[in-house]
Amino acid sequence: MDGGGDKSEPAGTDLDTDQLSLFDDSASQTIPEATDWKVRVSSRARTIKIQVYPHGGVEIVAPRRARSRDIEAFVAEHRDWIASTRRKFTELRPPEPPLPESIELPAIGEVMRVHYRKGEQPRIADKQGLLTVTAPALKPAACWPLLQKWLKQAGRQHLVSRAMEVGKAIGLQPRRVLIRLQRTRWGSCSASGTISLNSAVLLLSLIHI
Repeated sequence: MDGGGDKSEPAGTDLDTDQLSLFDDSASQTIPEATDWKVRVSSRARTIKIQVYPHGGVEIVAPRRARSRDIEAFVAEHRDWIASTRRKFTELRPPEPPLPESIELPAIGEVMRVHYRKGEQPRIADKQGLLTVTAPALKPAACWPLLQKWLKQAGRQHLVSRAMEVGKAIGLQPRRVLIRLQRTRWGSCSASGTISLNSAVLLLSLIHI
């Protein structure tokens, strides 16, 4: 995993603040919460590994043939390293931006109000200018993926048809239009005629669709 701390050992021993940053697709990756300690058995792993994530979560990756007591011993041996690495990430990690009370979409001239409520089943509802975000915990790590999902849906609703119209007008009809949340570009076009647009374009006032 990118940016994480890592400890590994062979299994035979005893023994991952503004609107644009909010919708950075890197925040949508599945990252264990700070209180999570997870064990994942991997058929590809050859060693027992401990991964400490920037958000403080800990994941132990073990080969299928690793015994539970070996995993426990390996974790116990490196417990001090885990604690030290989590402290370092805490010191380096910038504060999370607060959840937005509203989201401006200058490209289409709309402003969405956002309401948050707790619920076991994560979901987001869009009704008459109000987004209702339901999540088990009302904090950024739980709500960001839902807001990103909604932004992609909004991008498909507004950007796909507009891209097809513009393409037709200039005689370069795209084969298809994909809506994503790219981390480093606003859009691209492949040799096969597929256009990929970043749904975060809706957050910009540089275009009018």
